[in-house]
Amino acid sequence: MRLDTRDSDQTNVRLQRLWPLDSQAVGEIRIKVVTREKSQELWPIGRFALATGISVSTLRHYDEIGLLPPAHVEPATGYRYYQPSQVTVASTIRLLRGIDLPLERISHLLDLGDDALRTVLRSHRERLAEGASTIARRIGQTDKLILEGLFVDNNDIAFHKIIPTFPVRDVSSSVRFYVDTLGFTLGGQTGEEFASVFQGLVAEVNIYLRRRTEHFTPAECFIFVEDPDALYAEYTGRQVHVVEPPRDEEWGYRQFTIADPDGHRLHLFRFLED
Repeated sequence: MRLDTRDSDQTNVRLQRLWPLDSQAVGEIRIKVVTREKSQELWPIGRFALATGISVSTLRHYDEIGLLPPAHVEPATGYRYYQPSQVTVASTIRLLRGIDLPLERISHLLDLGDDALRTVLRSHRERLAEGASTIARRIGQTDKLILEGLFVDNNDIAFHKIIPTFPVRDVSSSVRFYVDTLGFTLGGQTGEEFASVFQGLVAEVNIYLRRRTEHFTPAECFIFVEDPDALYAEYTGRQVHVVEPPRDEEWGYRQFTIADPDGHRLHLFRFLED
């Protein structure tokens, strides 16, 4: 919704004020603009800034780029006035900036319907997730440098991580299971062909999900957890398919086993005390 009533020939402003209006100051003020159609209350920029959580300087910038023009600008002084109804638009802009959408895209989004807006936001979320995965990888690399230093011995090859790839029938359904049910984080997704999910600050646990239409045999992997029994209780409350409850194994693990929608088995374990 865009509002702009700058027709000074049809507008008569009756103003009672106690300070310069286009400033940071806010106090008791009554402003009314009378047009040929109706009478509307207007707020000075300071009061509008408080109501929306957007600074005065930012509101001026939004006016300059045409994103959020005031409802009226006093011709003699250049003071800006806003309608209370513009708070909704301003709050929407602030929310979209809060998720790092650029101003030029926000200007376009304000004119979209709900379905189109959700499509754009889903696309933006994928980009954020890809960025999060990149940041997680860089944090891991930084931690490695902290622990091992900058010296690299090319003759000392060390393996630090393995990432299993699970074939799945439906990538989006698998992502929902791992993220919404098991508590993983989506690292990135490429349409319905591929996705990466991970757990941990530096993605210590990472699983790739790749769509496959032909028959496949379910895979399995072991994932270390601090407290298998507590996690078992949490997962049973979420209706996760438990294949085997917690038990002590002869090879020195306490573990339980769950299955994802494609039958892949995850063994959640910790080492038994000696």
